[in-house]
Amino acid sequence: MTAQCFGRYFTFGKLKTNLNMWFTWADSFQKAKKVQTQNISLDTYSALYNYAVCMARIGILSDLSGDGIKIASASLCKAASTFDYLKTACNQLQPAEVSPDLQSQTLDQNRDLCLGQAQYLFYKMAKDKGMKASLLSQIAMQSSIYFREAHEKNMMSQPLRQFENGAFSAKLGYHACYFEAIAFYEQGAFLYK
Repeated sequence: MTAQCFGRYFTFGKLKTNLNMWFTWADSFQKAKKVQTQNISLDTYSALYNYAVCMARIGILSDLSGDGIKIASASLCKAASTFDYLKTACNQLQPAEVSPDLQSQTLDQNRDLCLGQAQYLFYKMAKDKGMKASLLSQIAMQSSIYFREAHEKNMMSQPLRQFENGAFSAKLGYHACYFEAIAFYEQGAFLYK
């Protein structure tokens, strides 16, 4: 939080006694959308957003052999926690300083997506260890719930709905249905053994 400390000792603006510095954020969902402000908090939140995206990427691209599931799951949970923190922190920004990346729907969608992926890893680990079908059903259903919540948040925001011409939104909806189907399959396997 060096940037936050920096902001305590310096003022930003166009006056002679201020630092005339601008902070720019290019939105990841709308490449052409840029936000510029002299509020140093935007720079801090942008860095945290990028950290969360990096942690999510580590989680989804990790090799799952050995302790890989634990490492990937921990990375996804760190990302989810950071997105959740940003939702509260970004309330300090003025509406003109908030790009679609930093809107509450996007941060909720990203958090729920990371949690859904972490829950899937838990399901995979439980399945690999041969745990009971009733437990597998519950784990899969929770993953479905996270993906459904991410899909619902996606549908609330026009920039999110339009991302990749709607393909990203469709994938979220698909995964919600997919894990729900797995949950019912596992439940059926438990009931009809």
